[in-house]
Amino acid sequence: MGDLLLESFPGLASMPNWHPLLVHFPIALLTCYLLLDVAGAALRNAAWRRMAGGLLYLGTCFAAVAVVLGVQAAQSVSHGGDVHGIMLSHGKHGLVVLGMALLLSLWRRFQGERWSMVGTTLHLALAGVMVLVMAHGADLGGLMVYGHGVGVHGVAVPPHDHDHDHAHEHDDGAEDHHH
Repeated sequence: MGDLLLESFPGLASMPNWHPLLVHFPIALLTCYLLLDVAGAALRNAAWRRMAGGLLYLGTCFAAVAVVLGVQAAQSVSHGGDVHGIMLSHGKHGLVVLGMALLLSLWRRFQGERWSMVGTTLHLALAGVMVLVMAHGADLGGLMVYGHGVGVHGVAVPPHDHDHDHAHEHDDGAEDHHH
């Protein structure tokens, strides 16, 4: 079964760890939680706020998984110098997001549906800060991968005359252009 899975998904087989595969779930879930909760609060829609709570709880669970996989990932990829500092900062961002998500989840669980204007405002403000911290942490993750090549295997590309070999047409009728 494992071989069939890896044959069907060769990208998974080439990954040194699964952190990049699962880290996008908390990013999406916690961001959608914030957007839906803001909309639910602004429109006084209790159903949207309940759905937002579900996204928060699910996002918190995936954040915990992402942090655990991130710790494992840090040990499975070679890195040094500047990248080590970026990786430490990225990991701290993940821990802060997980802590904030846990706090928001517990607050929401014990608060129920009895929200005051002040409580709602504070809850949403903290959620907004969490999403900003998460976005900065994601940016650091992208910097490690796309700026420093952490966790990716280099592919040798044969040199060629890019200016003469790479002409293409656009479907919109634009003229050919050379890069």
